Amino acid sequence: MENLNKKDHENHGKDTKKILIEGTLYEWGEEKISFAQVITFRYGSYDPSKTYSVSYEDGPKDNREGILKAGQSVYIKNKMIFHATGGYKS
Repeated sequence: MENLNKKDHENHGKDTKKILIEGTLYEWGEEKISFAQVITFRYGSYDPSKTYSVSYEDGPKDNREGILKAGQSVYIKNKMIFHATGGYKS
């Protein structure tokens, strides 16, 4: 319980960051974003019967650009850009 309260306190008052996913601006209040969260923003949900790809650019110094794979997360910064595509598995 103490850790949860501390986390809530640490996040209180922090500004949200704006990220771009396929040209659409979203607000995000966490320091990291996951592959599934990017896909959910882009498509409204994550469908395991589909295959997705996520790349990013203009990130913080720890991860300026790269490819995000299922199960991974990256640190974000304001106005970071994500490219997300999806399709059905063949």
